[in-house]
Amino acid sequence: MMNSARQFKRRFRRVANWLTDRVRGLPAVQPHDLTPDRIAAIVARERPLILEIGCNDGQDTVRLLEAMPGRRHDPLF
Repeated sequence: MMNSARQFKRRFRRVANWLTDRVRGLPAVQPHDLTPDRIAAIVARERPLILEIGCNDGQDTVRLLEAMPGRRHDPLF
């Protein structure tokens, strides 16, 4: 019984978050939809700050920087 209550709470929270995002006007996004251009459209800021942690060789960072021309990028290392 307790396990099903936890599952219900998780599902309810997930649905509530999804509805909140739709009300705010945020698009529904699946992991395979997250292209640099899509991320730039979702962020929609003039000068976004990109904080990327755990990048491998920096290819994703380069793509994000290209998709957001007014970006601010402060490498930590």
